[in-house]
Amino acid sequence: MGYFSNRNVFSSFDVETLNGDSAFFDAGRLEIFKSLAFDAMKSFKQNNEYPNDFFSSIDINLEGNSQFVDGFVIEAPVAGVFAEDPLSNTIPGDTSTTETLAVGAQVVSTIDFAGDTDWFEVTLVAGTTYDISMLGNGGGLIDPLVRIMSAAGTELANNDDIIFGDFRDSLLTFTATTSGTFYISAEAWSDNTGSYTLSLSEANTGDVAASTATTASIFLNSSLSGTIETAGDADWYAITLTAGSRYIISNTGFGDTVLSDAYLELRDSTGAIVAFDDDSGPESNARLAYVIETTGTYYVAASAYLDNTGDYAITIEEVPNLVTRDLDGIANFLTD
Repeated sequence: MGYFSNRNVFSSFDVETLNGDSAFFDAGRLEIFKSLAFDAMKSFKQNNEYPNDFFSSIDINLEGNSQFVDGFVIEAPVAGVFAEDPLSNTIPGDTSTTETLAVGAQVVSTIDFAGDTDWFEVTLVAGTTYDISMLGNGGGLIDPLVRIMSAAGTELANNDDIIFGDFRDSLLTFTATTSGTFYISAEAWSDNTGSYTLSLSEANTGDVAASTATTASIFLNSSLSGTIETAGDADWYAITLTAGSRYIISNTGFGDTVLSDAYLELRDSTGAIVAFDDDSGPESNARLAYVIETTGTYYVAASAYLDNTGDYAITIEEVPNLVTRDLDGIANFLTD
């Protein structure tokens, strides 16, 4: 769950230090004092941000907008008004979590506050490679960050950006060396907040068919990894898309051997091309936006320009439709 660095935790309080000195602090100006935790008896336990800074006692004024909740003092935006427990909608950010994510499944959740982390328990098999994808939901979380943790809660690997600074959704490809329990930590870079979609799937480590006979598929609002092994190779991924919805699809060089100049096609249920792109994404990667006319099965076809080979990441997400206006509509908009 992390500390509440973006909430008003203590408007002010008095501190008596170990040597007997007293001081008055205004938390509105000192971020260090926005992360102090207390035990069930409201006695000081530790400073979460600076754990070596201890005080013998802290005298907290709980009058006005404040209340004591689960080891933290929270200040409501309106005096005396608490619509709900501020921690009731959060997911624990440690091995105590009860949230789970199955292989081949997705979950939609929210980074509720700066520093929030959501942990999901997963069961992985030794020798199997997995794609862990974390996308902001159509303007939700701007810069996701995902980590894979051991059963003991130790970080094993992480990913922040598919393309550093340019493609800020996260995709982590991870091969388990042991079978058993792991944890996925869904986070955000810096102080970002917002909704996200977290996906877990087995990576396609073998050849993916370049036809409607493919058995490979991709989740909506997710990313997956793949490899163009030979010149002229193409990998097709099936997905069901909905008429009237707008989608952004990307093919991006990614991984240990980055695919140069990725190419992308969207094909209908018969295999016919309905849209394609070569260089509209960052760093000569492929990116296209398309509004579907007919609901049904489509295929995202990943390939490369010329004879390039290497590793790639396919991403597909549903985004809001663009607002269009005729001339009268533009005139009305400008004069409103």
